Amino acid sequence: MRTSTELRSPARFVTDEDALPAQLPLPLPGSPTSVVPVPQTRDGEELARQLRAPLARFMQGVTEVLCGGRPARQLSAWMTPDAYRALVTALVRQGRVPTRQDRRPAGGRLASVHLSVVSERAVEVTGRMVHRGRSHAIAVRLELVTSPRGRAVWTCTALEWA
Repeated sequence: MRTSTELRSPARFVTDEDALPAQLPLPLPGSPTSVVPVPQTRDGEELARQLRAPLARFMQGVTEVLCGGRPARQLSAWMTPDAYRALVTALVRQGRVPTRQDRRPAGGRLASVHLSVVSERAVEVTGRMVHRGRSHAIAVRLELVTSPRGRAVWTCTALEWA
């Protein structure tokens, strides 16, 4: 007869070498939604380290715009005119443009962010947002361009979501 403390199958502990590539855990229910996940990087560690915090904030802003909690014009300074026009057109077509009467929070949150350095002048960021209990994917391409003031700034050149 087996005692209650015996295991039915032998236990196996997973070591760091056995672990899969790191992925951000999902936030616990009831955790604050203002916490933005740190982007996971694929390549270009030095450049990625510099861009982690600004890209996480930008992706949180994109999430809020897509969920209707923030006006799209607040992202216009970080986007090319073509990318911004495409964003506004898609939001209008989907009926997601917030009005002044919308006072309730949109409820969308950014669940994960992944950063891939394409080159020294281009990065691609993917993320997963959760809105009304459903997950949606966001993909952004940012390129280093020269501003009218002569400074090098990261600008969103493409934005896709589903």
